Amino acid sequence: MATTAGGVGLALDAIGKAAYDEGEWQPILEGVALSAVGLGAGSLRQAARARGLASPLHEGPVGFGSPARRLAAGARAQTAAAGPRAVRGPARAEEPAGLGPESLRRRAQDALTRKVAAAQNDWRVATRNGADARAMLLTAWGLRGGAAAYTTGKQVNDAYERAVLAREHLRKPAPERPLGR
Repeated sequence: MATTAGGVGLALDAIGKAAYDEGEWQPILEGVALSAVGLGAGSLRQAARARGLASPLHEGPVGFGSPARRLAAGARAQTAAAGPRAVRGPARAEEPAGLGPESLRRRAQDALTRKVAAAQNDWRVATRNGADARAMLLTAWGLRGGAAAYTTGKQVNDAYERAVLAREHLRKPAPERPLGR
């Protein structure tokens, strides 16, 4: 749903810019580029995790004839994974509703633990699948890291610029009002 909403948002922004000359092209193009990077990284990750294709001569998966076939399988898997998803209920019934410091710290640790475990599992699977799978996984991680660094850098830069503007605004003397009016 998030992928669809993001795509619809970008499309509406592009229509607004093209039809009514409202907004700027740069954020629209950045959004399209970052979406493409995300799709490419997801496809590479799926390709690295792909177990192989069934063969008429063998009962189980036997691998891929080429990295291009592995990439095609990864792109298909990523497209299927990015499709419509079921609406999920609450994460866990046993989690307390409070947002105290301990609860937030525990949730952050749990999220980090899940991400590390997922990365370790991806690496184990890619290692079993061969050198091309490892290269694809490392490339996917690099693309995701680069996109995250770019996005975070822009956010930090925007926050800095807002802080500078706010500081300048506070330093300006208040306009004088005429007496008696």
